[in-house]
Amino acid sequence: MGHVVKAEGIVVDPAKVEAVSKWEQPTIVTEVQSFLDMEGYYRCFIKEFSKIAQLLTQLMKKNNRFTWDENTKVAFLVLKMRLTSTLLKKHEENYSTHDLELAAVVFALKIWRHYLYGEEFQLFYDHKNLKYIITQKDLNMR
Repeated sequence: MGHVVKAEGIVVDPAKVEAVSKWEQPTIVTEVQSFLDMEGYYRCFIKEFSKIAQLLTQLMKKNNRFTWDENTKVAFLVLKMRLTSTLLKKHEENYSTHDLELAAVVFALKIWRHYLYGEEFQLFYDHKNLKYIITQKDLNMR
């Protein structure tokens, strides 16, 4: 979806989430499937994705009747909300800008580690503070 690192912390890129926030409630099985396919791509950003999506997944079973009730509506709205909201943890609000930048790099490497494992790669970033982090004598525990 895209995240932006600001002085306030890591926030979801508002330009990227507009389509998700305007997504209409599904009325047929193929719309549910499209929504879950899109959300599933970003499942690593959504805490307890499979538990929440289970109600929506039940709608796609072959011999089930499509009945949109209050529980499926809540699951749909929770998935939308979790994808479009910030993943910033409370303790990260106190991080300095260069710590947030480094946290974003570590976060990205953890997400894509299955592609990077055993491979040599180069990491490019444009934050000047991180350029000098290796030369620092006293680093914090983060």
